[in-house]
Parts: sequence; C-alpha cells; structure tokens
Amino acid sequence: MKTYYVNSQTGSDANTGTSAGTALASLAAVNNLKLKPGDVVLFSAGTEYKGQLDVKYSGTAEKPITFGSYGSGEPPVLTGGSIGIYGSKTSNIVIENLAIEKTAGNAIYAGSATNWTLNNVTVTDTGTPSKTGSISFQSSSNITIKDSHVSGTSGDGVWMLNVKGAVLTGNTIGQAKGHNADAVQLNGSSNIVIKNNVLDMTGENGSAKGVLVLVDAKNAVIQGNTVLGGGFGISAMGQDITIKNNDISGYEGYSWSYGIGLGQSVDAKNYVISGNNIHDGVWGVSVSAAGVDNLYRTGIEISGNHFDDLSQAALKVDRIAGGTFFGNEVTGSVSRDVYLSDAVKNSGTFLTTASKVLVPVKVELPVALPAQKADAIAAPVLAQPDASTISKGIVVVNDVLKFNDGHHLSVSGNILANDHADNGVLLLRNLNGTSFKNAPAMDIQGKYGVLHIESDGDYTFTVNPDRLDHLSGTLNDSFQYKASNGNMIDTGYIAIEINADHIASSIAADHFA
Repeated sequence: MKTYYVNSQTGSDANTGTSAGTALASLAAVNNLKLKPGDVVLFSAGTEYKGQLDVKYSGTAEKPITFGSYGSGEPPVLTGGSIGIYGSKTSNIVIENLAIEKTAGNAIYAGSATNWTLNNVTVTDTGTPSKTGSISFQSSSNITIKDSHVSGTSGDGVWMLNVKGAVLTGNTIGQAKGHNADAVQLNGSSNIVIKNNVLDMTGENGSAKGVLVLVDAKNAVIQGNTVLGGGFGISAMGQDITIKNNDISGYEGYSWSYGIGLGQSVDAKNYVISGNNIHDGVWGVSVSAAGVDNLYRTGIEISGNHFDDLSQAALKVDRIAGGTFFGNEVTGSVSRDVYLSDAVKNSGTFLTTASKVLVPVKVELPVALPAQKADAIAAPVLAQPDASTISKGIVVVNDVLKFNDGHHLSVSGNILANDHADNGVLLLRNLNGTSFKNAPAMDIQGKYGVLHIESDGDYTFTVNPDRLDHLSGTLNDSFQYKASNGNMIDTGYIAIEINADHIASSIAADHFA
C-alpha cells in the first residue's frame, strides 16, 4: 500500500509522489498512477487542479482506494474538467475532503460502481442544465454521501438511477439552478436512507422545482431532515417508505404545492408519515395524481405530525387511496384539517379523525440576561428583536457563540431568552429537524463540538479540541431551531464561531508551562 502526495504549487510530475517533499503536480500524473487496493492519493490543502480526475482502479472492502487531502487550510479544488471525478465500473472508493468547482458536466459521475463513499466533499457551480445531477450514480450499489456540501449546481444536486443502497447523511444540499432541478432526485432505487440533511431550495420554487424526489423507490427512510423552499418539499413515490421527524417549510409557487406528496407516476404502498413538522406552505400531505386514476395507493398511515401556517388543508386526498390520518396537531393558522374529494369520501377507504389543537405551554425565561464581561471569551452574543418586527406574532433572533481561548470551551444559555412572542408563549419545536415532542433533551454532535439542549431552551455547547487538530483560522458551524407561539413558527440559528489558532496556542502554552 502506498500514499501519493500531490501539490500543484511545489510538486513536479517528474517526482515519485511518495512523500510530501517529492509530490506530483497535476491530475494527469495522478491519472497515470496504477493504484492498488489500500493506496491513498492526497492533494495538498489550499491548491487547485485543472482537469478531470479519472478513477480507474478498484480497492477492496478492507482496503479501499482513497483520494483526500493533507495539510491545513482550504480543501484542494478540482476545477474546469469535463467531469470533476469520473469512476465508472470501479468499487471500494473513498473521496474525502476535496472541493469540485466549475466543471462542464457532473462534479462526480460513476456508473456500475460499488461501495463508494463521499465524505466532506464540497461541490459548487458545476454542470449545465442539460446534465442530470451534479453528483450522479447509475446502476450502482452501496453509495454513501455524508457530511458534504452541494450548492449552485446547474442540474440536480444529487441524482441517482437504479442504485441499490443509497445513503445520504449530514449533508447540506440545495440551490440547484437548472430547469426543473431538484436538490436530490433518486429514480428506481432501493434500500435508501436520507437522514439528518439540510436540503435547501429557498428561492427556487419556479419551474416545478422540488427539494427531495424519490421515483419508484423501494424501502426508503427519510428522517430528521430540514427541507426548505422549492415548489414542493418531498415527493416520494414507491413502496415501503417511512418519512418521519423532518422539518418541511417554505414550499410555494403553485396551487398544488405540498410538503409531502405521493401517489404520482407509480403505485404507492405502505407509507408511515409521522412526527414531521410541516409549515409555511400550501398543502400539508397530498395524496394525489392529476389525471392518473389507475394506480394503487394503499397502506398510508399519517400520524403524529404537526401542521402550521398552511394556506390549504393539512391533508389532501383527491384520488382513491387507502389509509389513515390520526393523532396529528393542526394549528389555527391552517385553513382546514382535511380535504377529501367526493369520490374518496364515498369510497370510505381513507379514515380521518379530528386533529388535536396545539395547547401552548408558557416557558419560564430568565428575568434578566446574565451580566457579560467586556472581555468575555465564550459568552453568547444575544441580539434583540427589532420593535418593528414584533407585530409578526413571533420573532426568533439568532444566537452567536464565540470561542477564542482554550480555557473557555463551554458556554450555556437559553436560546429562547432573546426571542419574542406577542402572547408571551414560546415553545421550542425542534432542532435540526428533530422534534422535541418526544424528546425532553437532545445531544447533537456538530462539526467541532456537542450541543446539549433541553426542551425548554436551556443549552450547553462544548468544543471538542480534538476536532480542531490541523485546522486553522475561523471555523463556523450552526444549528437550526424552530420556535412557536402556539399558532405561528419562526426559524433561528445558534451560530458557532471558533478561532482555532487562538485555542491551539493557549492549549499549547498550558502544555509547555
């Protein structure tokens, strides 16, 4: 097993590449390497490489071939190629800690690929509207994309066709610019897990753009995601699909826009839709298919969801379907609980029960904010709502936590302390898409530390110094939360700013003291 180093600034293609001091210089040199299982190719941080990276050889399950980075600073950038990374008919490949920008086609493409993992990959401004998916896999199996960032793509952010085993976790994907582009679209795929992602198509609600689309999916779990914007939120068509504990909002642009939709194009069988927070849109859950009446729509359970601020009903069923709608919360800001077409009513196959109305519970907030020292190291920065915005009913204001010293790596507070509700009621609804309804407290792992938060808003964020190793400059992370006054919901963030250099120097000073 060998490790190869690549540095476009100091390397040379005449070098062996087997040490940082004898680094290669170009993608052409990397493409000429005859890689074997367990080999690693590392690009120097802060460098740029023009052209296409060709993945030609396969690893094994125990010894994958890895393409990554070394050194501190910004990730290496692959740019200007027809495709950023091409790797059809290969297996056991890891792509991590790289950035891909301004490609003519896909950022990453592979067909007939097996056991690929993309970890902490950043993709921006790639592709053309005629190309499907910036990150694309076809006729493949066991594809994992985690902790990556995809934005500004001209096609779908992620697109897959006939993939068995597709896992997307902890990613931020959105702002797909192509005609009818979605943040994520998976076609004809199975054994799907889409969990704890932020899928953001805010401002992209024209041309029927959606956020997450599954077509003819089998065995899919969509859980704990934050789904924002688009002409619709989640369109899930297929069988054995679970959609739970997602926060879905901001979808609009059409009279039919929905938070969760099913029933179009293919048979819909065996759905569990529960624990979702669906708000600030048009329809809530839509079981529909305009002009398509010959599909089966059966086994649809919709329960335990929260619906808020919808211009149409929480549930629409306008094609014959079999299912239940029970135990859901629908606030007064939703036009009505349920719309069933006459044909559906007459069929008696979709059973609905009266929804619960949210009963507000007042949260005890601190009488006054704690005094802050002028030289506070890790005190939360609490902005206050502008008086002109209080008429909205509820105003959520971001909290910023700054860490500049290795002696102060933990800070506590209440995220509702600087928020405002006109009726005096503040309810913490969810964090990063996970509802507090059944969770009195959560521990959320961020990029650089852990956030412990209680359902009343009390929190503690603790930096993990081990996660700062080899990092420099200002590091940023954020957690999104939703608060309600019982009728309306607003969104805020806990923003984390960490000066890695100052913390490292103070820890080092203690070590050598």
